[in-house]
Amino acid sequence: GPNWWWVELGENRPEVDTVKLYNRQDCCWDRIRGSSVYLSNSISDLYNIATTATYNCGTISSSNYIITVNCDSNRGQYLVVNQPSGTPLTLCEVEVSGNIAVGLPTGADTEVDGGSPARANDANTDSSWDGNSCSRTDSREPGWWWLDLGSATAIQSVELYNRGDCCQDQLSGAKVFVVDSLADA
Repeated sequence: GPNWWWVELGENRPEVDTVKLYNRQDCCWDRIRGSSVYLSNSISDLYNIATTATYNCGTISSSNYIITVNCDSNRGQYLVVNQPSGTPLTLCEVEVSGNIAVGLPTGADTEVDGGSPARANDANTDSSWDGNSCSRTDSREPGWWWLDLGSATAIQSVELYNRGDCCQDQLSGAKVFVVDSLADA
């Protein structure tokens, strides 16, 4: 029967841009061919993942060491790699990139002019204040904004989208910290 590997990305169903699969190099590298990468909101019927998935990111046709599959910023609670042929599925590493922060709990020391902290992780990158996507605190120091990832998460990079209509210098000197709790910040 089919073989599969899955990981839960979170109930917030983050955007997934790309999935990078690391294949074996020592032998058997062709086993990964024919596998498909899916985003799904359920893993209750993995035998029929091809029809129950919310998005098919693609079918792997190469046996390279590193295989990148584009998921086009689609969302899913689970990432599933499925080898339908019954061939053993060997994955040496899987990296998922995208905006994992969308919809997660946020907060700030203050909120000004309707600039809710939740605006900063709403998947809307409009840089104009009128686009209702920018968060804002008052001008006292130190101002802070936080995001709760919900559990320990490996972070490779953080992208900040600054205002484009004015005030770009307000982020000058800002620092980004990854901590285990707000008490550590």
